[in-house]
Amino acid sequence: MSTRSKSGSPGSPGPAGRATARAVNGARLVALPGVGHDLPAALWPTVAREVRETATRSAQR
Repeated sequence: MSTRSKSGSPGSPGPAGRATARAVNGARLVALPGVGHDLPAALWPTVAREVRETATRSAQR
């Protein structure tokens, strides 16, 4: 998951986020527009779901 680009533009994943998604088996890049380094509680279910789905995809490969 990525929330901020290298330039600091919210919602625009930077090179590090894309590289991480490519490096993690089963991962995909999910941008959370308007979110910086702070993760609002309202997004916790989204993050938990994405982590669970990544783990499932990874286990199937």
